[in-house]
Amino acid sequence: MAIQTLNDLATYGEQRTKINANDAELDTRLESIEEKVGASAYIRGGSVTCTLADTYYPITGAFTNKELSAFTLGTNLLNYTGLQTLVVEIATYISTQSSKNGAILTFAILKNGVEIPGSDVSREFATGTTGSMATATTEELSTGDTIQIVVKSTIAANNVTLLDINSTLKRFY
Repeated sequence: MAIQTLNDLATYGEQRTKINANDAELDTRLESIEEKVGASAYIRGGSVTCTLADTYYPITGAFTNKELSAFTLGTNLLNYTGLQTLVVEIATYISTQSSKNGAILTFAILKNGVEIPGSDVSREFATGTTGSMATATTEELSTGDTIQIVVKSTIAANNVTLLDINSTLKRFY
């Protein structure tokens, strides 16, 4: 909606309607400009069982939210509640272990249940060894979009121990 101009010949009621419409338009524009967008959460401990090989499973456990703005926490995912479509940067740092020797673990980030291309990171593990990985990507989000961290293993029945996961999401532009 464009800002409306007042007409000298308009009635008081018509002018008041235009002023109210202009106020609403300006409020909406200011909210879009001033909107804070971001999330920061971590998990210390927990596990995910990859029952089937090469199938993604959501990271479970109690995420501790350090900051959460324009997002709500759903079951194992973040829901974007912001007003505007924007591009965000998603970075995730992982320290983990595998219960199966020689398993390759892959962590990835999903948007609305679909893997974001280039968001996956893989590493081979020996039983009981700790490995660290990191992944970062950018993605466009609109109101209602969801973001989720997932893991898969090349070997079935693998218990993946989550020692530490730290994930941040912030406005890219």
